[in-house]
Amino acid sequence: MGCYHTAFARGEPLHRRAWSFGVHATGAIARRVASRLPARVATRARSFANALESSSTVATHILERALTLPEESCHGSMPRVLSIIGSLAPGGAERQLAAFLAESAQRKLAQHELVTLNACVGVHAHYLSRVENAGVSVRTLGVVANSTAFEHLRRDERLRFALRAVGSSLRPNVADLVGEFLASKPDVVHAWLDHANIAGGIAAILADVPRVVLSLRSVHPGNFPMLSRPWMLPWYQALARDQRVRFVANSAEGADSYAKWIGIHPDKIRVVLNGLDTESVYRPSREAIARTRASIAGNASVLITGVLRLSEEKQPLVFVEVAREILAQRDDVCFALAGDGPMSAEVTAAAAQLGPRFQILGRRQDIPELLAASDIALLTSRIEGTPNVLLEAQWLGVPVVAARVGGVGDAVHDGHTGLLADHAHAPALTAALRTLLGDADMRDRFRTAGPKFIEERFGLTRMVDETRRCYE
Repeated sequence: MGCYHTAFARGEPLHRRAWSFGVHATGAIARRVASRLPARVATRARSFANALESSSTVATHILERALTLPEESCHGSMPRVLSIIGSLAPGGAERQLAAFLAESAQRKLAQHELVTLNACVGVHAHYLSRVENAGVSVRTLGVVANSTAFEHLRRDERLRFALRAVGSSLRPNVADLVGEFLASKPDVVHAWLDHANIAGGIAAILADVPRVVLSLRSVHPGNFPMLSRPWMLPWYQALARDQRVRFVANSAEGADSYAKWIGIHPDKIRVVLNGLDTESVYRPSREAIARTRASIAGNASVLITGVLRLSEEKQPLVFVEVAREILAQRDDVCFALAGDGPMSAEVTAAAAQLGPRFQILGRRQDIPELLAASDIALLTSRIEGTPNVLLEAQWLGVPVVAARVGGVGDAVHDGHTGLLADHAHAPALTAALRTLLGDADMRDRFRTAGPKFIEERFGLTRMVDETRRCYE
C-alpha cells in the first residue's frame, strides 16, 4: 500500500475501511492456506478467495463515463510515456521492456519514466541497471507523494466513488497509480503483463490519460490457474471498449487467444514481435565455450540444454521424461537443465535416477556460454508468448526443438532453424529430438540459418519502431 492509497483510505468512513480490510485479509489468508491443502480443497479455497475479489458487476459502470470523452492525441514528437510493470525480474516481458526503454531513450523517441508495482531489490532488480543507464527514471509505486495529486485524490468525490467500487485486491495499486498519473500527467501509459495492465488501465482512464497501451505477453490468463483472477476478464472487456486503449501482443497466437477470450475482433490487437538486442547477447569466445562445455558435458559428444523456469507451464518434468527416453537409447548424449522455480524439488527428485548425464544447473548468469556450448536447445513449454531463449539460441547458431504452442511458431522457422513438435508432450518432443540427433547435416544447416533468421525477423529497431507507433 502506497502513499496515495493511504490518502484515499484515511478519507473513508471507519466501517468502509474495516469492510475492505476484512475482505482483503480473508482472501489473502484463503489463498495462502490453499497452497498447503489437498488439490480439491485447495481449488475450493482459491475459488472462495477469488469470489471475494470479483469486480464483474461494476467494471463496465466505472469505466463507462470514459467512453464519452473525446480522444486526444499525444502532442509533439517526444510524448511523455510512463511505463508500468511488476518489477524488473529476469523474465521475458521485463527483458523486452528494458530493451525497448534503452533503445527508445537512446534514439529520443519519447520521454520515458518507469514505475514498478514492487520494489526493485534483489532478483527483482535484474534489469534495473540497464534501464537506469539509459537515463530512464525508475521509481516504486506510491513511495513518494506529490502534494497536488495527494489533495486531488483526497477531495475528488467522483474519483473516490469509482475507487470504492474497485475490488479490494486491485484498489491499492489503482489508487496509487491514479496518484502517479495525476502527478506526472503522461501522454501515454504503457503497461506490461496482466496485473499491471488492468490496474494501470483503470487508473489511466480515471486520471484522463490520453493514450493507454496494454502489452499482452502470452496467451490469456485463463490458461494459468495460479495467476488468473475472476475480475480479469470483465475489466479487460471494459477497457477494450475505451477508444484510447490499444492492445499489443507479441505473437499472433497470443493475440488470437486474448481476442477470443475478451470477445473482440483480432484486429483490435496489434502484433509486435519481440526484438532481440543482439549486442547484449554477446558471442562467447571459443575458450569460454570449451570451458563451459567441459564443465557440464564431460566427454559426451552431444549436449542438449534447456533454459526455463521450473514451473508448471514450462513442463520441466516433460524435459526430464524426454531426457530419460533419449539417454536410454544413446550413450553419447547428455542433458543440462538451467533455471529455478517452484518445481525445483520435484525436478530434482524425478531426475535422481538419470545419473551424471543429466545435470541440474540451477540459476545461471552465463546463459550465452551455456547455449553456445550446446548442440541443441530444448524447450518443453505447454504455453508460451515469444520465448527469448529460443531467439538467443538461434542467434548463437544453436538448433532448437520445441512444441508449436503460443508464439513459438513465430519464433522458430520450422525445418530451417529448428524442429517443432505438434504437441507439447514427451512422445512428440522426443520424436522431434531424435530426428535432429540422427541428422548431423540438418543440424549444420540449422546452425547456419539461425542467426540470419533472427536478424531479419526479430530486430530490436523494428520492435521499437512498431511499439512507438502504438502511441500515435
